[in-house]
Amino acid sequence: MALGFAIATLTRLGEKRVTAITVEVGIQNGTLAIAIASTPTLLNSPTMAIPGAIYGLANVCDWCWICLVV
Repeated sequence: MALGFAIATLTRLGEKRVTAITVEVGIQNGTLAIAIASTPTLLNSPTMAIPGAIYGLANVCDWCWICLVV
């Protein structure tokens, strides 16, 4: 998320676009973690998908909080 925020900020896209890109990067990372942990040919460990799910949920909560505050 930090890298997405930094690149979006450096390109001067505007506050709303920076927020959207930051949230999108975070959600995609959570989904990727779940996919890698759950895929039978990779880790095949549903237990290892739990941190990715929590991370994705935390990002959604952050996004809702940002929308309410900003």
